[in-house]
Amino acid sequence: FNMMREKYGIDPEPEHYACFIDVLGRAGNIEEVWSAYQNMIQQGTKPTAGVWIALLNACSLSQDFERGEFAAKHLLLLDPDKASNIVLVSNFYAAIGRWDCVDELRSIMRTKGLVKEAGNSWIGEGFNGHARSLST
Repeated sequence: FNMMREKYGIDPEPEHYACFIDVLGRAGNIEEVWSAYQNMIQQGTKPTAGVWIALLNACSLSQDFERGEFAAKHLLLLDPDKASNIVLVSNFYAAIGRWDCVDELRSIMRTKGLVKEAGNSWIGEGFNGHARSLST
């Protein structure tokens, strides 16, 4: 990741940071996750929803609830009407036992008439694909 700028002169975009943070988080390197975030901020790159989602997921996996709440709040500030983001944050709060926050977020969804769309997955062999709808 660091070679993008050093060797190739490419300034990482928010999507690059989101992927890098996601990989670091899945590997359990939570301090490196936050180092990458700080580097992004120092470089003047504005976090996108993808960056906040990657940070929130990394914090969930590492049980870093304080910084996870920081990411959750920023994600909701960035796009307060996106149902999938609200569900993600709600699930984070459920994992840490903050049921008051879960209830509040679900109430907001109901009030705004927001519904999380089901995910779709294609499974198939050759040209015979089958769609499956998944919902959580």
